[in-house]
Formats: sequence, C-alpha cells, structure tokens
Amino acid sequence: YNDVARSPFETPMPVSPTVLSPFDDFSLPSGGVIIKSSDGVEFKVYKNILALASPVFRDMFMLPQASVSDVGNGGDAKGKPEDAADGGSDIITVTESSQTLQVLLRFLYPVLPPTLNGTSSDGTIKDAKAFVDGIQPVLAASMKYEMTLVTKFLCKKLIDGAEETL
Repeated sequence: YNDVARSPFETPMPVSPTVLSPFDDFSLPSGGVIIKSSDGVEFKVYKNILALASPVFRDMFMLPQASVSDVGNGGDAKGKPEDAADGGSDIITVTESSQTLQVLLRFLYPVLPPTLNGTSSDGTIKDAKAFVDGIQPVLAASMKYEMTLVTKFLCKKLIDGAEETL
C-alpha cells in the first residue's frame, strides 16, 4: 500500500467500504442527518442539501420526528429514528450500497463530481459495460428519491455514451 495521498477519484472503492470527505464530518451540526447504507457505512449529510435535491427527503424531514426512519424500504417512513452514536443526528437507513451513495451524494454537494465507472478522467466513456453497470444503481437511486437533476444528467450521460460507442 502506498502512503502517498491520492485523490478519492483515483482510488478504487476499498473492500471494506469507508466514507470519503465531505461525508465523514463528525462535527455535523444539528441540521444534519446520517444516511446509513445497506453495507453499514454512515454518511453525515446536511438535511437542507438533501431536501433541496429530493422531494422524498424533504417530505420525510417534514414528518414528526417520531416517524422519520428507514426510507430505503420503498420510500416508506416508519418507526422512530435510530439514535446516532454521538447522540446528535438521526440515522436513516437506506437500501443503497455505500458505493452508490458516495456517487449520488457527490452530485448533490459542492465538491468535484464523481468519476463514473468505465470513464476516463475527462468523462469520456472507455468501457461501456462498466459504465452502464456502475451508473445503473445510481440512476435507480436518483429516480427513487426523485432527484430530477441527477436523473437528467445520468440519462443524458447514458445517451451520449451510447452515441460515443456506436
């Protein structure tokens, strides 16, 4: 293993998933929530960013606190929120993997966009199958949470990729 710091876009997803900045902020203020992936990785995010990007999350955050939980099961919110270990933010468990959430959330935050599987650093598709396989769960999640801008971007990328590879 090389100890030289690398860009998170150059490093493949580790076998034991970890969350990358900015979703690892342990000083998340009271306006935050933790999204817990299906493989147990916790993403510390701001409610206002999720609410602006997703009417599903916006509506969920407007529910009484006692009903916010487990949005990943078909979008149904039920039960009491799981308490975070730090005693602060609520934890919302979703069905998406940490790899899918890492890509999806990077589209929402004011950070460099993710490099999608099967693409080069300039965004050109170099492996169509890897690209489609990688984008599919992210596109499904963007549609599930009604993240219109992300969905439109990914659909355009798919169409552009089809044109490039034909």
